[in-house]
Amino acid sequence: MNAHMISFWGCETNPYANPDTANNGGGYSQPSGGILVALENGEYLTVTVDDMSCGDFGSRIGWTIDSSDSRRWGGCYGTMDDAMVDNDWTEESLDSVSGVYGIDARAMLHDALFAVALAVTMNRCRDYVRRQRVGGNLHRSTC
Repeated sequence: MNAHMISFWGCETNPYANPDTANNGGGYSQPSGGILVALENGEYLTVTVDDMSCGDFGSRIGWTIDSSDSRRWGGCYGTMDDAMVDNDWTEESLDSVSGVYGIDARAMLHDALFAVALAVTMNRCRDYVRRQRVGGNLHRSTC
């Protein structure tokens, strides 16, 4: 079955996110957001992701997939050694989504992570441009 991403959104949830301290200094980027996917059968899937990774300490990604026919799947995967991470649960849930809709749920989750990161970057650029306004003039700069 064909699936098309029709919308995406995201925001940075760590107010201290800073690329200079992102490895083990607390400035980890921890985006949260999602995508809306239209399926060729007329149904929709909403994929939400919460990246709770901590730089050199490991990754931890929580996710949910909600369907317009009231089904819900979820999981948490990564390399961090804590109670939230359950890679087996994630694999089983993704297999179920793929089986029900005939789509590649892993690719869809990957696309959601990429889209949320892009939305965070776009928001960061928008905020940067807003700070560059001087006397009503927009000073162009690169983000």
